[in-house]
Amino acid sequence: MYWNYRVVNVAGDTEEEPFYEVCEVFYDESDTPAGWSKASICGEDMKVLRECLEKMVQAMELPTLHPIDFTGSLYDPEDLH
Repeated sequence: MYWNYRVVNVAGDTEEEPFYEVCEVFYDESDTPAGWSKASICGEDMKVLRECLEKMVQAMELPTLHPIDFTGSLYDPEDLH
């Protein structure tokens, strides 16, 4: 399992207005998005904070994920309700 920063449209429903968050996205052993959590910017020094922010900016270059994209083995769709 691994994770990276990704932009997620957390609104979920395609009928709703989009609402985007930079999240920590976790992948299962098949490289399938399996879950996400709110990202925080934290670290032991300013260098680590800058690296964190740079990775978040890089996430904006990747395709936006939606809740329906999370089908990995760790994902439970009931968690959305």
